[in-house]
Amino acid sequence: MVANWRDKASQQRGVITRKQLDLAGLSRRAIERRIRKGELVRVLRGVYRVGGAPRDHAQELMAAVLYAGTGCAVSGGAAARLHRFPRLGSKEIEVSSRRNLRRGGFGVRRMKLGPREITQVQGLPVTTPLRTLVDLAESANEDDLRSVVDHLLREGIYSGQELAERLSRYHSRGVATLRRILSGYARGGATESELEAKFLDRVREWDLPMPEKQRPEYADGVLRRLDFSWPSRKIVAEVDGYRFHSDPAAFERDRRRNNSLVAKGWRVLHVTDDALEHDQERLYSQLSSMLGETRRGAV
Repeated sequence: MVANWRDKASQQRGVITRKQLDLAGLSRRAIERRIRKGELVRVLRGVYRVGGAPRDHAQELMAAVLYAGTGCAVSGGAAARLHRFPRLGSKEIEVSSRRNLRRGGFGVRRMKLGPREITQVQGLPVTTPLRTLVDLAESANEDDLRSVVDHLLREGIYSGQELAERLSRYHSRGVATLRRILSGYARGGATESELEAKFLDRVREWDLPMPEKQRPEYADGVLRRLDFSWPSRKIVAEVDGYRFHSDPAAFERDRRRNNSLVAKGWRVLHVTDDALEHDQERLYSQLSSMLGETRRGAV
């Protein structure tokens, strides 16, 4: 049984608890001997890193999770970073736990999470994207929250209807702001034609080469029309309007189309209402870089 403790630690990013060492058959004296020899390094009370194991941020998160115990999860900005939220991500370690944790050296959000509020990311228990968004809404500004809602809808993580239904279960501070943001999508937000006009206005303002509109191109075996393209440079800009009642099948069709274009050598830039309104600098930088243009227009 003693040999199994290293296997257990390797499954946990190189960290292991005192209880797990006990279960593996290591006595207190055997553990202390391995600490003196550098085979085990104490990182938190009752949590050890295997000597020589690579150290990274994910390992620190795992150590915090093991310290916090059953039912906890990485949360807050740390969870946002793991979920790849466009904003609000942080390397600061935070866990949610029903226990009153002390002397851990990391942030603790004291709460009891339901089983449907925890998911797995990179082998770590993490609050779901929705639970993470609800937690961050307590202190985040509206622009940042809108960017995250935009991301969740655009990536098909939730449909607008699903997000609205799940939000109805929460009543914490900031949820009203999320509902207000989401109601804009429910009303349809900006239509694709409005977004197209807005995008062309930005291209003109930035003094970039004007694109060809609605170019026919076969993608995924079907003749489709590209929203905006620069054929000589194999670049396409696709305006992503929102379908509040989007479904997995539509999401998969969009991804197949995108993959087909990439396979044919096109580089695809997705343009959203949020990017045009709140993230113009980044959008300009991405498009001008793809076009190989130096900055001439003002953002």
